[in-house]
Amino acid sequence: MLDRYARTKNHYLSDYSNTFMTFAWYGHLKFKDFSWGKNNGGPFTLVQLKTIQEAIPLTVFMIFTLLFFKTEKLGWNHLAGFGVILLAVCVIFKNGS
Repeated sequence: MLDRYARTKNHYLSDYSNTFMTFAWYGHLKFKDFSWGKNNGGPFTLVQLKTIQEAIPLTVFMIFTLLFFKTEKLGWNHLAGFGVILLAVCVIFKNGS
């Protein structure tokens, strides 16, 4: 079992990594002169891109976990939480803004 220091260290490393990647990804959209390519997000808004960035890995993780970690069980709270995430995706992509 991880001690408190190791858990805190892992948490901070994850936070730093996520922050760096957020600046790198959305920064390349903001500063187009410094872009690595022509892709500027396509037809999606920044909020929609962030939603895609969060929803797809969660979906893949859930499927991966169910297929390869047979000891993990999904409870009603997991399914309800995933349902709320899917609802959020529908709301964000609703054509009305």
